[in-house]
Amino acid sequence: MRIWIVTPTYNERAGIGAHLESLRHEMPTAEILVVDDSSPDGTATFVQQLAAKDPNIHLLVRQKKEGLGAAYVHGLRVALERGAEIVVHLDADGSHPTELIPAMVRALDQFDLILGSRYVPGGSMRIDPFRRIISASGNAYIRLLLGRSIHDWSTGFKAWRADMLQQVLAAPSMATGYAWLMEANWVAVSLGARVHELPLVFRARGVGSSKFTWSIAIEDLKIAWRLHRRGLVQRPPT
Repeated sequence: MRIWIVTPTYNERAGIGAHLESLRHEMPTAEILVVDDSSPDGTATFVQQLAAKDPNIHLLVRQKKEGLGAAYVHGLRVALERGAEIVVHLDADGSHPTELIPAMVRALDQFDLILGSRYVPGGSMRIDPFRRIISASGNAYIRLLLGRSIHDWSTGFKAWRADMLQQVLAAPSMATGYAWLMEANWVAVSLGARVHELPLVFRARGVGSSKFTWSIAIEDLKIAWRLHRRGLVQRPPT
């Protein structure tokens, strides 16, 4: 089974080494693709040095910063073009526990999309209380609009079967930023994907500062409303 792990970066030089080491420990034979949005802190140069020693580490440098969603889409397309049968994607800042990846991959035997979820039993967020409240409130609003079949609509920690991911990437998209993570879930549900959530303990990043901004939260809510207006998601009984 050809497994690719896609992880986008922007100014992650301080922590990317530990992140890649953790990925390699959990998934020794997986191909790892770092998608860097031309970080000014030298992230790409450092990853190039690591890739020179590990042929399973790959680097994709984008010419300008166009948003997390655009970076993910670019990286996911490259993984599929190179023959990935399973694609995992996650943040590069240490907030997503890499030790969950093997369980996510195993679960794809029965499902099309596995989500690392903060909002199922066993999931949690180890971040400051204000951000927890904002995240939980936004997620509750999104579930109201898009349906309760998914508990954590905006998670960035996912594992996909390649055939489902190809269908999702072929669909037109409204989002280029963080909201793409939610929109991709919505498209998958509308296509009839078998989705399963595993509990995720979301951690505060190990080094550096959070990239969360109010514009990210507002974009999520706007895109959720537009998707709701399309009315393509069938809400399950509540």
